Amino acid sequence: MKNQKKSFQPKTMLHGAFLGATLLAPGLSVATIALVLGIYEKLLGSIGDFFSSKWKSTLAFLIPLGIGALIALIASSRVLTWAIAYYPFQLAFLFLGFIIGAIPLLLKTSKAKEEFKVHHIIPLIVMALLVASLRFLNPAASIYVIEQLDTGTIVRLLIAGALAAIAMLLPGLSAALMLLLMGVHAGLTAAISDFNLPVIGVTMIGVLLGLVISSKGIKYLLENYTTLTYAVSIGMVIGSVVVVFPGIPVGVFEVLTCLGAFAVGLVGVILIDKVGARKE
Repeated sequence: MKNQKKSFQPKTMLHGAFLGATLLAPGLSVATIALVLGIYEKLLGSIGDFFSSKWKSTLAFLIPLGIGALIALIASSRVLTWAIAYYPFQLAFLFLGFIIGAIPLLLKTSKAKEEFKVHHIIPLIVMALLVASLRFLNPAASIYVIEQLDTGTIVRLLIAGALAAIAMLLPGLSAALMLLLMGVHAGLTAAISDFNLPVIGVTMIGVLLGLVISSKGIKYLLENYTTLTYAVSIGMVIGSVVVVFPGIPVGVFEVLTCLGAFAVGLVGVILIDKVGARKE
């Protein structure tokens, strides 16, 4: 952006920590958090400029943002790895709360009631069915520990990283949701927690490829095909509910804790929406 401040700002690291904490939470949109923090346009512009001749001007913003995000990402990966091992059902319901809470937010952001026509609803339904069909492949539980980087795993990590990067820049769409749908969320979370550099490195290459493709492309889509882009995104989020749903909890303790986790996720997204509305 033309009026970007090029000096280092300590609060940028704190902003990065907020973004990093949401990176591994399916249903929480990094772009939405950036909107709430008031840095979305600056983030999108800086990423676009980083892959151009203006890259030096972005460093004062992107470096502290990246440091804050990395610290929060490592911390959240430790917590999630523990939760995946001991409370997988509760964690899945927390994610469901995030995801279901994000749907009304996306509908409002896209002005679906006023803007959606038949040619928007059809791709929304098709995308929702396609994503929901991934349930039959059971991607959410297919990889918990990535023990070796064979060709199939490398390709999956590259694609997952690229999709996550694209999702990061679309308001309402979750980067972690893409990882979950690709079946690498739990494995990558464990890899970050354990500092498994080969797995992290391959994924980061995918992320960089995704950023190169999407930094300009998303801006173009949002400017020229806004409603259709949102319709496809909403379809993906709706379909992911089927994929993430772990089944019916058993026992009083599990039922109550799952409902509590779901409520926390749902209320959390609603509060984020309200804070963003106040800022606007």
